[in-house]
Amino acid sequence: MKRQACLQTLLERFGCPAVSLSEPFEDGLALLRVAEERGLEGIVSKRRDAPYRSGECHELTLGQNTLESERGHTRARVRFREATLEVGFGPPAIRMGRGPENEIVVPEPLASRVHAKIEWRQDRVFLIDQSLNGTYLQMQGKPEVILRRDEIALKGTGVISLGKSTAVQEESCVRFAVLIDG
Repeated sequence: MKRQACLQTLLERFGCPAVSLSEPFEDGLALLRVAEERGLEGIVSKRRDAPYRSGECHELTLGQNTLESERGHTRARVRFREATLEVGFGPPAIRMGRGPENEIVVPEPLASRVHAKIEWRQDRVFLIDQSLNGTYLQMQGKPEVILRRDEIALKGTGVISLGKSTAVQEESCVRFAVLIDG
């Protein structure tokens, strides 16, 4: 416990909000669930019987938040008008915007040339806004959110609109479904 107090002092002194120190956990899966609930990327830990050493260490473990993937492989099916694409098995991202270089071309005046992308990483699916006018997201059962140069993990089903509310331009919305195989 003395080392834990030293680590806490260092974290407070250097103001590192991206790193949190927990109490000892007997159940590593429970700790991973708590980390996921708090929106953390993962956990760095060491075995209780392993010594603390400076320098390179092969006894540290990184547990990444992939609890959903324990049930199977996560992917997203994305539809716009007649086109249906998937991210998660093949290409790691689907670009959306009004420019011809995008996989999904949305011919709307408020859509940027390259407006947003849906990206698969670490067995999760993210919507990433890269635009000036924002990306509007309506996930089923949740209020609409506006992303401005930000990202959010997609869950369930929903619609995405480039530059305008999903309620205003329903015919130009991109539809998605996050699927977990297995």
